[in-house]
Parts: sequence; C-alpha cells; structure tokens
Amino acid sequence: MKLFHLSHIDLDGYSCQLVSSHFCNDIRFYNSNYGNEITARIKEIEHDLQHLDTKEEMLILVTDVNITREECKLLDQAVARMKFLGKKVSIQLLDHHQTGAPQAKEYSWYHLDTTKCATLLTFEYFCQHYPEVSLPEEMATYVQAVNAFDLWHEASEWFEFGKVLNRYMVEAKEINKMLFGDDNVAYRLKLLKATFPYLEGNRYIEMDDDLIVHKKSSLYPGQKETLDNLTSLYITELLSKRKNDMIVLYGEYKGLLTSQIGNTSVLGNSFLKNNPEFDFFMDVAPSGNVSLRADNKMDVSAFAQEYFGGGGHPNAAGGRMGNILRECYSYRELKQAVQSFIDDKSK
Repeated sequence: MKLFHLSHIDLDGYSCQLVSSHFCNDIRFYNSNYGNEITARIKEIEHDLQHLDTKEEMLILVTDVNITREECKLLDQAVARMKFLGKKVSIQLLDHHQTGAPQAKEYSWYHLDTTKCATLLTFEYFCQHYPEVSLPEEMATYVQAVNAFDLWHEASEWFEFGKVLNRYMVEAKEINKMLFGDDNVAYRLKLLKATFPYLEGNRYIEMDDDLIVHKKSSLYPGQKETLDNLTSLYITELLSKRKNDMIVLYGEYKGLLTSQIGNTSVLGNSFLKNNPEFDFFMDVAPSGNVSLRADNKMDVSAFAQEYFGGGGHPNAAGGRMGNILRECYSYRELKQAVQSFIDDKSK
C-alpha cells in the first residue's frame, strides 16, 4: 500500500508520521499548519496522485489536522476524481480536536476521539490494521509521552519527557520545510527516533542535555564540527543536488532562489563558490524581504535598487518585493511568483 500522510507541524503531528513510518515503507509525507496551507497540501496530494501510475491500493491519511467542512469537501471530491480515473484511493482522518465534531458526523472517514492525542490514535489505527508488524519495544511508551504532553496531563510520569520531545521539534529549524519538505521530515524523525533509548529510566534530563549531539549526528554521524558548520555543509549539498530546479533568471544572469534559508551570507557564498555556473543567490521571505548575494560576477546592489527598491554592495544587497508571496505554500508557487515579478519589471 502506498501512503500519503498529511499531518500537523508540531510534536503530535510529526509523531504521527514517526508511527506510520514503522508500519509502511512506501510513504509520501506532507505537513501543514492551519488556514490556506491545508488547501494547498490537498491540491498537492491530488497532483501527486494524478501523476502516479500504479494499480496499488493508496491511502490518504490525515492526522492531527482539524480540517474544516470546506476542506473535507475538497478532499472528498479530489478522491472521487481519482477513483473516476481508476485509481484505488481511500481516506482516513484521525483527529482529536472538538471542533471536528460536525465533520466527523458528515464524513465516514473522519474519526474523532477527543480523549487521545493524534499520535495515540495513529498508533492504535495501525496496530489494529497491521497487527503482524513488529515494533520497537519503546514505541508504546513513546506514544504515552506524546499523549501526556499534548493533552497536558501534568500528573503523568511521562509529562516531562514529552516536554523535552516538544523542544526537539520546536528547535528543529536546520532544514527548511518549503525548500526541502522530504528532508525536513526525515531530519525530524531521526531526532525523534534518537530519543527512544532515553525512555528506559525516563531519562528526560539527559535527553535534554544531548539535543545538540543528536542534531549533529542526524546531519553527519560521527563528524566533529559545530552545528552551524554541519548545517551549512548539509544545506549546501542539498542546494547543489537540486539546483537545476531552483533557477531564477535576471536578464543574462542565472541565480538560485531560496526562501528563508537562514544564514544567507554563509550559505549564499558557499553555494556560489561550489557552483560557479551561477551568478547570484537570492533568498526571499513571505513578508517580501529579498536578500541577494554574488561572487564578483554581477552587481547585486544594482539589481536590488532597480527591482526591489533597495541597495547594498556589489556582492551583498537586499530590498523588498511587496506582499505577493504571502499566499505561496509550495516552492513551485514561490518560484513562479518571483520569476513573474522579475519578468514584469524587465518589460
């Protein structure tokens, strides 16, 4: 079975995906906060289903996301279209938010239980449907810790462990979600799996002390280096692998487009030195802020001044491009919006 798993962007949401990863080997992960991003993710899932040539059973699993009635209808219609095309697709939604009650009454695939966190619901769902799967001994206890924190059961012996787990996710900012969705989830799941040994003896303080150690080993096992340097190296490698899909053009110049990459000066310089066929590095934020870097091949200050009302130095500049990026929830949408903005300005 192929699994398309959409979940929330917090400890409970990612823990649902950690659980599903132990039961299914063929999974595509999607993550969303509330609002218009959910609609964007539903459309992304439908797009991926349309371009998948398979006769296998496929399940769209939605966890820890209290989708609205309109979003339920959108998802239901998307699956109906896929079935019309002959695809074997079904839906299962596992939610624990009380505001999902009306949707649970209307849609048979909307399972609601307000007494348990979504991770526990996901764990029980897979254990029921795949009882033959052998799980790590620590999994059931891990689920208890997530449940204790998510439902704020302070009296639970696993509440403090759950609090530290939550910090593991809150501070897992090294890999950008929009640019590297699959790598972002994989990194987070590695961090969560690294906490399993600490469940024996409920060693949450030791686990808290070792967060940086686990971050480093999740990026490059065994390497002795600062987290900043390991992160920069890892992101530069990801950018170099995907550079042909991240090109933005400004006249005769070729640039690489990122969004909220973090540490733009270091990453931009590193990428340009390792990929000399590129002339500039451009990072944009949903707010419209633009950051530009070059390596003596063009004057990005002139680019920033003419196109983004900004300025700076020949190799480091910035500006703004308005609010046109606020409704971009995928890199594909973002890149199209930025390139259209540059093309329109060039006319």
